Amino acid sequence: MYGGDVSLYTPETVKFYHIDQWIAIQRINKTIKTCNLYVWAIRSFFRFCLYMERAVINYKWINFSKEPEKNIEYLTDENIESIFQEIKKRKTKNKNQILIKIRDLCIVKLLFYTGLRVSELLALKKEDLKDDMIQIVGKGWIHRVTFLKRGTEERRLIEYYLRLRNDDYEQLFINHSHNEPWKLSRNAVESMVRKEWAKIGIKVRPHIFRHSFATKLIRKKASIFHIQKLLWHKNIQTTQNYLWCLDKELEEVQELVKEKL
Repeated sequence: MYGGDVSLYTPETVKFYHIDQWIAIQRINKTIKTCNLYVWAIRSFFRFCLYMERAVINYKWINFSKEPEKNIEYLTDENIESIFQEIKKRKTKNKNQILIKIRDLCIVKLLFYTGLRVSELLALKKEDLKDDMIQIVGKGWIHRVTFLKRGTEERRLIEYYLRLRNDDYEQLFINHSHNEPWKLSRNAVESMVRKEWAKIGIKVRPHIFRHSFATKLIRKKASIFHIQKLLWHKNIQTTQNYLWCLDKELEEVQELVKEKL
């Protein structure tokens, strides 16, 4: 169905990923509207197959492409380094403040280097740290993994943070603002991120780390299908929303035609 002999496929052997990948290829040089017309035709075909009692996929699960988000915000490497440095420069007076400082640095590094959602990060438990990966419970209670190798700066920082703690709380990140540790809230993470970015004059929310993770991988020429798996997007069309960041590079490539041979 994509790049192969179409005669090898029958309606019964076509899977959802065949359709996703074929539509993804069409998106390279066709509009979302055109691709959605293709999806409509494919859905109609499989609806007819079901009506004829053929063992095919459910057409209702073949999704239309969404319009890409406009002006997806992302951070440059300089922006990311700035927030790391702002947290490192914090002055601390007691153990709790030291724990909060290290915890916050762990959080922003983990959000940027893994592309985790804030909800996924807050759900992490100590036991989710495996050999070179982290076990995650994502949307819909789907279990997946992301990678964080032993020996990396981010992994060592998290391990150091855990060694400094003397509590039995199972959560990987907790609130140290009170005498007794308790669960860290989403509002607390969002407040911390907004406060740190305000110091360097940028107004953002934590989800920008996920956008930045995806955008950087796109710029580094990572496969769109690999990025989809790392972000755990159900539909590859969602991942393709980040392809807009290549527009500037395409503009520069086009300018090459003006150069003399």
